[in-house]
Amino acid sequence: MRAAVFLSFDESLQRHLEDLLRPRGALVNGEFVRLQGPEDGDHGWFTWFGRIPESRASDFRDPPWESADGVALPDISTVDGYYVECRFEQQVAEIAKELAEASGQPLWVQDGNGVIWDARAVDPRRLVL
Repeated sequence: MRAAVFLSFDESLQRHLEDLLRPRGALVNGEFVRLQGPEDGDHGWFTWFGRIPESRASDFRDPPWESADGVALPDISTVDGYYVECRFEQQVAEIAKELAEASGQPLWVQDGNGVIWDARAVDPRRLVL
């Protein structure tokens, strides 16, 4: 499965995600959230595994990483990471933008190449899962 890491300082990010996806039929079980969408070429399964524990934080905190054009990087040493799996870049970009709007706080997406995007401006054509 293809994956990304959502980065945030928002302690309520999990609740915002649940509020966003539950009306769409998402299954919520603890920190695990799964949205099963129709396989229509741009959308399908989106799985959120919750906050990455400190013991695994090096997975997203250790370089190499870089910012997408014009993105101010968060303090990587203190930001929380949330692991997601999805096959569709367009779907990740849409959910990231909606979640950032729902949270009202900065949110970033770290892609499979270590590029960190502002969640409100993820380019699905350049995002690597």
